[in-house]
Amino acid sequence: MASAIFFISDSQADLDSSTCDDAATVLRTLSIINYNPDMECFVEVLSEHDKRTLEDCHADVVLSR
Repeated sequence: MASAIFFISDSQADLDSSTCDDAATVLRTLSIINYNPDMECFVEVLSEHDKRTLEDCHADVVLSR
């Protein structure tokens, strides 16, 4: 039984790809938080805006470039 999940971004992604990757990461993280609020979520996103969004949604640890 897992107690934490990690979402790692592709640091080599260009601007268009990073926007789509971040959007998918935000949706995945929110799904996990809604499904199991006790699961620790460690998330890396490329955009500062998405970082703030995840922090507002109570992800445990959020990193950005």
